Amino acid sequence: MNCRMKPSSMASRALLLSLLWAVPSPAATRTWQPATGTNDWFAPVNWDGGTSVPATGDDVTVASAGAALLTNSTPTFSSLTLSSTLVFSNWSTTLSATNVTVQSGGVITLPPAFTTNQMSNNVWIVCTNLSIANGGK
Repeated sequence: MNCRMKPSSMASRALLLSLLWAVPSPAATRTWQPATGTNDWFAPVNWDGGTSVPATGDDVTVASAGAALLTNSTPTFSSLTLSSTLVFSNWSTTLSATNVTVQSGGVITLPPAFTTNQMSNNVWIVCTNLSIANGGK
């Protein structure tokens, strides 16, 4: 004997909701636009829109004049394109992106050391592809 049970409408709705929840939202393109008086990567006011910082999967561009100061680790971006200055501060700060492109005029650097006898800052990039154009550092 073959028995089949028709799923309840509540179970069908739950399945539909779980499928919709699993669909990732499209990545955003985020552009660095530093506000006067701050260069903090994690200040939402420094990013287009002014309400949030770049999130996982975003395509990030740092092209405006003025250095962006990265003091904590980022989520994993789809890409980072740099044609301005990015300053890594703190020993464990990590930039994560699938593709990192340092264009002409782009600079990845550190602030001055805190002391002369102990390491205090570090450049740590986790990526699949790293491209540095002529004129990038």
